[in-house]
Amino acid sequence: MDDDHDELRESVRQYTIVILAGITNGVFKLFSKTKLIDRIVHGDRANKEIEAKPHGVRRAYMGHLLTIAEKLKEAAEHDDIVRQHLACE
Repeated sequence: MDDDHDELRESVRQYTIVILAGITNGVFKLFSKTKLIDRIVHGDRANKEIEAKPHGVRRAYMGHLLTIAEKLKEAAEHDDIVRQHLACE
């Protein structure tokens, strides 16, 4: 089970890197049409609400969500377009 989870996490990381590498062509769609930042924030808030309850358990997708958020942050450090869109969100 852990091997499958590790493979999935690595796949999410790699796909995120590939998408962000070609971001200049699709930046409008990535940030506007998909509402990516809103979805990340909403997922984090919903997870925190569940974790705060007695016997609350972290949602299974949170590792993937954090990986995507982390890669966005890294991309913003090197890409003005990404940085501008993250600042607007």
